[in-house]
Amino acid sequence: MNLIMSRMEIKADDYDPVSVAALNSQELEILNTAYELGYFDFPRETDLKELSRRLNMSKSTVSYHLRNIERKILSNILKDYNRGLVSKVSEE
Repeated sequence: MNLIMSRMEIKADDYDPVSVAALNSQELEILNTAYELGYFDFPRETDLKELSRRLNMSKSTVSYHLRNIERKILSNILKDYNRGLVSKVSEE
């Protein structure tokens, strides 16, 4: 898939919504740990209980942070999309 950003064609792999989402170091650690342990895989390789144990946080705290991280990333992608800065051009 290719994307267009500010009239410049870029590959989807080059678009980095995380960098513009302003995630703090704790959020980046939580996101990385969740990703590495397979929390976002289908089916999941780990659950919230194991993730919270690894991060030494309560399940509700980890859940809150994951939802906040997802909101920040999705918000930035959708803002760019709705402003016409990023659009799907083609699939490879």
